[in-house]
Amino acid sequence: MLVKRANICVTTIVSHSQPPLVGAERGIMTQSEMIIDYLKTHPNGLTPQDAVSLFGCMRLSGRIFDLKSMGYPIATEMETKKNRYGRSVTYARYKLVREDKSDNP
Repeated sequence: MLVKRANICVTTIVSHSQPPLVGAERGIMTQSEMIIDYLKTHPNGLTPQDAVSLFGCMRLSGRIFDLKSMGYPIATEMETKKNRYGRSVTYARYKLVREDKSDNP
């Protein structure tokens, strides 16, 4: 059986009077925006496993690289822990560097 399909052309009219909405302005936050918001409110930081479960982020190191490129001061601490099979595994914990206000008189 032969099925013919009509070619359909759809034209979208784009208004250039306002800049496009980005991130939270359009109601959708990027992974980087969600990560930096999380780091601002959680001083214990974020691990790759946390990022997968919280944000669906499979490459936290890539998002951290992006955030550092934007100027965010993020520290990396390497941690070692036993996995469920009893083997030692090493992973990163990322924390936002905060200014210590106790040093200022």
